[in-house]
Amino acid sequence: MNITVLAVLAAGCGALAIYLWTAQSKLNDTIKGLKDDLDKARVDAKAQADRAEAARKKAEAAGKPGGPAPAGGEDKAAKDIKAQLVAAKEQLKQTQAAVKRLENEAHDSQIKLRKAESRVEELAAALAHPPKKGHAPAEAAPPPPGERPRAERRHDDRDDNRDDGREDERAPDPERQERMERAATRRAELEAERAARLAEAEKAKAERDTARAARQEGKDQEFIARLKEERERLKQLVFSRELELRIVRRKAEHNRQAYIMTLGALDLAEDELYRIKHGRERPDYEAPREDGEGGDRAAELPDSFAASADERAAAVAAADAALAEVAAAAEPAPDPEAPASQPEADAAPGEPSVVNADVAEPILAAPPVVDDTAAAAAPETPTPAQSDDTPPVATA
Repeated sequence: MNITVLAVLAAGCGALAIYLWTAQSKLNDTIKGLKDDLDKARVDAKAQADRAEAARKKAEAAGKPGGPAPAGGEDKAAKDIKAQLVAAKEQLKQTQAAVKRLENEAHDSQIKLRKAESRVEELAAALAHPPKKGHAPAEAAPPPPGERPRAERRHDDRDDNRDDGREDERAPDPERQERMERAATRRAELEAERAARLAEAEKAKAERDTARAARQEGKDQEFIARLKEERERLKQLVFSRELELRIVRRKAEHNRQAYIMTLGALDLAEDELYRIKHGRERPDYEAPREDGEGGDRAAELPDSFAASADERAAAVAAADAALAEVAAAAEPAPDPEAPASQPEADAAPGEPSVVNADVAEPILAAPPVVDDTAAAAAPETPTPAQSDDTPPVATA
């Protein structure tokens, strides 16, 4: 089989493939047209069925008792519609059968087309790799009439050689060698193509992995940046909270100091009030006795608020200032209507002033209140201003 025969076969297969492709296109167009006709037939059949149903309902309504008598023309129209419906159904069945037949033909044509294309590819491969001239087989001459075929004659010769004890040395078949060479060449080409495809696949996979790694690296960098921003934000938050905490602690310390100073001032004020009211100093703190009495001032000052010397001095100064303000507010304002010829200097040096007489005498005449601890320690003795039986009387 030389190149010319292969070329002729390739041309014939190409022409057959073109013809089959053209026939397939025509079949597709025909199938499309038949499908359109089928859809139209279905629509027409549905419309006729609707008309027939309407006519049937109208005929039934006309056949009821008390209804109008059906006219002969309407009955005939209903029959015509039924006949048209039957014809449309038959036409629909025929169209469906034709469509199915054409689909089967199209399927067969596609199979033939694929076979022709595969044959064309084989012939194209054979043309791309023509056989060697040295191994071109010679055309076998037709055997003369009456002569047996070559295979039978070889079989007989082999039997003769076996009988004679000799083996027939078979000559190498050039056509078989050529086929083997073509098969080996084709196998090598397929292996090379497969290796190339695998290399391309590995290269594409490596590119995809590289792109994926780059995207993942970008995402990781963004995540790290977000973590850094979050860390900075948390640092700022911690710093601000620490600053606020220090401010609150400083305020708490100031409030504690103010509380201690206020407590000391209150203690001094209570001492002063006790001295003014009772005429003597307030007794010092005494620890509570076993009977539970005494130690009334133990709960006034918590153990955790132990005042220092500076704090006590500041408390004493604040108490003195508070007492000065109280004394200044307690002094009565001078009477503007009082005569100017009645000064306080006219009074005797040893007598109290008239202005302070109403205030001083009740204070001086008030009985001293004896503390519980002092009363328990000293016996009760009547004072000159008050006895056990007479209440205190203020003298003007």
